[in-house]
Amino acid sequence: MRNGTSSRSCAHHTPERLRAMAVTVRLAEAVAPTRPHAGVESAKANLLLGPPVAIMDRARDAIRAALGK
Repeated sequence: MRNGTSSRSCAHHTPERLRAMAVTVRLAEAVAPTRPHAGVESAKANLLLGPPVAIMDRARDAIRAALGK
């Protein structure tokens, strides 16, 4: 098992499909908040608040890294 998937489940997809899925996951990770936020459990709230919250999270992470915290 690698990255949470079994080799059997990967065998059902073409290499091109697997690469496309990997790109999709990387894009989702790039725009997702870096920590959970209470009150943002619904799909609508995630779509509306996710991107700005992700920017704030990443800015906070960068500031803390720069300050050595």
